Amino acid sequence: MIAMGLFILLMPAACATFAGFVVWASNRSQVLDDGQLIRHFLLFLAISMALVWGISRTDAVRLRIDPQFKLMTEMQAHPVHIAIKRGTPDDLKKLEVFLVQQVSQGRNLDAAFVQARPLLTDMAGRWLGYADSKTTLMWARLTVESLMELQAQDPQLCYQALSLKPSTQQPQKQPQTQPQRPSFSAGNSNAFQRAVVEVYGSAGRGLRHQHPASDRPPEFNEVSLEYRTIMGVIAQRFGQPMAELLTKKAFIEAPAEPAEKVCAAMIFQLEAMQARPPAMAVRLLLSNNSGLTD
Repeated sequence: MIAMGLFILLMPAACATFAGFVVWASNRSQVLDDGQLIRHFLLFLAISMALVWGISRTDAVRLRIDPQFKLMTEMQAHPVHIAIKRGTPDDLKKLEVFLVQQVSQGRNLDAAFVQARPLLTDMAGRWLGYADSKTTLMWARLTVESLMELQAQDPQLCYQALSLKPSTQQPQKQPQTQPQRPSFSAGNSNAFQRAVVEVYGSAGRGLRHQHPASDRPPEFNEVSLEYRTIMGVIAQRFGQPMAELLTKKAFIEAPAEPAEKVCAAMIFQLEAMQARPPAMAVRLLLSNNSGLTD
């Protein structure tokens, strides 16, 4: 904004100086009255201001002097922005508002996209039902890898990745202080952004009925039986209260169970679902979509 302000402030003076120099240089050997000099000056002033204003509206110049234009240009060139633009206008608006707010707080665009991970997770998760099996399984694998990465750093961060997820499962009682936001490695963040792009792309193809024919989807009763089997194993390994917690997905601020145990159980659940045949795994994962967290 400083560069833009200086440009607007100095442009008239610079153009007037240039116009005065041109009038002096072109008429220094002639004798003109004041009226002629003023007309020549105003003519060259108008021409110079029009030229400068035209040049200032080119992309190359605006990228240097207009931070808002630079931000929007870089944002629109980002693969995640391009993918979401093909989705819904509401998703795109939410993302752009969030990114602009983050940049206004002093973050660069890359850091703003990293901060947008919970929002992107929530938006992409709502499109998984239209994605193909390969994409859904890829998203689930990334979720497990992300939780394991946080678990290795600090189990509390892993649990926060579950409890901070923006969804209708959030507890009604909000925390008094903002908890620490989970921190992912650069490699994981890049993989996550690629996954978001793939989810939106696959969902778009699904809406246009362009997915290849897949295996027969399992019946509801088959999925329900397999889910109960997995939860039974979790109850044996981690305890019945933990199985009930994962079923309800009630990841409140202060967990009744140790954070490390909760995350270990969630990771086990997601891996057990992925170990099933692809058609069954996808149905299980989609029925447990809130587990595909950030």
